[in-house]
Amino acid sequence: GLLEEQIMQDVSILNRDWLLIGRQVRTAFDKLVDLLAIDANGTVIVIELKRDKTPRDVVAQAIDYASWMIDPDEPTQPIARKAKKEPWNGEFYASFGPDYPWEDARRLGFICGGGATWYSKTLAMLSEGDRVWVYIPKIGYVGVGEVIGERCRAEAYRFDTSEGPKTLLEMALIEGYPQLDSAKDDDEAEYLVPVRWLHTVSRKEAFSEVGLFGNQNTVCKPTTPKWSHTITRLNQVWRIDDSEKGP
Repeated sequence: GLLEEQIMQDVSILNRDWLLIGRQVRTAFDKLVDLLAIDANGTVIVIELKRDKTPRDVVAQAIDYASWMIDPDEPTQPIARKAKKEPWNGEFYASFGPDYPWEDARRLGFICGGGATWYSKTLAMLSEGDRVWVYIPKIGYVGVGEVIGERCRAEAYRFDTSEGPKTLLEMALIEGYPQLDSAKDDDEAEYLVPVRWLHTVSRKEAFSEVGLFGNQNTVCKPTTPKWSHTITRLNQVWRIDDSEKGP
């Protein structure tokens, strides 16, 4: 409808901190979500446009969608308990897929994601100069760096090498990046953001302990107390200093 088109063009008419990541998304219940978005904290937002439906029908559908969106790896929180929030500290969280080439990302300087807009679109939240802390799910935190460029298709970005500028497809990678495919459309393509690393570690040296922040989104702006605790612990363990200029 017209309203859905208007929201697609400018989601800020609902909330300026939301980012649209899907339209007419099919759920496991074989129903379609009108619009899917995430907020600055990485929370998934379902946008449903309803007309001529009773409140009971709307609530029932909302419950269906909520159950579909629950992350099975995270404990379900009681609905009545409102999560504590604090002002965002200006530092980003990034989830680096366990099947992605971390050693190549360390060596060349990038974070990435793709396969669907859910995984790639939030990379656009990052801008030059932003600090980003990188976590590999179920492994731990592996790096922190400063963004030095904008999101772009991964196979198109040219890295400076001793043999001149080269793309990932033109280089011999340590771990390989089989997801790269220049024939994929923009929704399914792989994307990367170039980063100047301040500190990185291998998967074997990843830092993990109870109480650290984690999130399924590729990039988010956490506003929970757990995030500030995580940054404090990583600074302590890695001895990060704002004046550091390299990994």
